[in-house]
Amino acid sequence: MVLRVIVLAAVVTTATAAGFVTANSPAATQACRLASVGTLKGHVSMTVNETASGVIPGTKYSEVVSLSRQASNVAIVLKKKKLKIPDWIGYSGYTKGGSFTVADSIAFTESDTNGTLTANGASPQKLGAILAVSLAGGNCGYVLSVRFGIKATFAGSIGLSVSPYVSDFLITPARKVPSSWRLAGNAVVPLELSQCDFRLSPGGCVMYSGGWSNDFTMLKRCNATSAGKCPGERETDLGEAHISWNLSPG
Repeated sequence: MVLRVIVLAAVVTTATAAGFVTANSPAATQACRLASVGTLKGHVSMTVNETASGVIPGTKYSEVVSLSRQASNVAIVLKKKKLKIPDWIGYSGYTKGGSFTVADSIAFTESDTNGTLTANGASPQKLGAILAVSLAGGNCGYVLSVRFGIKATFAGSIGLSVSPYVSDFLITPARKVPSSWRLAGNAVVPLELSQCDFRLSPGGCVMYSGGWSNDFTMLKRCNATSAGKCPGERETDLGEAHISWNLSPG
C-alpha cells in the first residue's frame, strides 16, 4: 500500500484535533526524536465477534448473520518514507506471518438453510500497513492503519452468492509517541462498513467487508433484510472490535 498525500493530510487533521502539537505551537522547538528511526517492526491483533438478526419481509423467516474474525500476532514491517507535508514523516510497509481466523455464518430460522465461511488460522495475505507521525515538538503523535485479508472456504446449503474474500481494515486511535519510542496500545473501536478513515474516526475503527457483510449491515440498521425507513450508517451501532498493537525501532 503506497502512502498518498491525501491520506496523510487527513492524518494531520485528525492528530491536530486530538491535541498533538503542530509546527506553529510553542512546543515545536525540537524535532520528534522518532524522525531518526528508519524502520519500525512489531505486531498487531484484532478480534471481531458480532451478530445481527432481523425479519425477511413478507415471509415467516428471519435471518441471522454472525461475523467472527480474529487476527493474531500479525507481524508488520514499516520503513520511513519521505513526505511533502512539512513537519510529518510517514512509514509504509506490509503484514506477514501470524494468523487470520474467520468463522462467519448465515442462517434462516424456520428453515435448514445456512452457510459458513471459514479460514482456520492461516496467515493473512500480505497487505499494506501505514503509520504517520507528527514531527512537531516533544508531544508528537501517530496513527497506524493495517489491512488483513484472506480467501475463506464456503460450506452450507444456501449457495454462495457473495465474495468468499474476507477483509478487515483497522485504524488505531491517535496517540502520542512516548519517550521510549515504543508504540503500543489496545482499544475497543467501532465497526464501520465504509467510513473508517482518519477524518471520520479519530478514536479508531475497524472496517469489515466480504462474505455476508452487507446482510449484516442491513440487519443492524433495519432489523430486516430490505430497507425501509432505516437509520443511516453513521447513526447505527454496528458493534465493536478489539485491537492491540506494538511497534519498536528495528
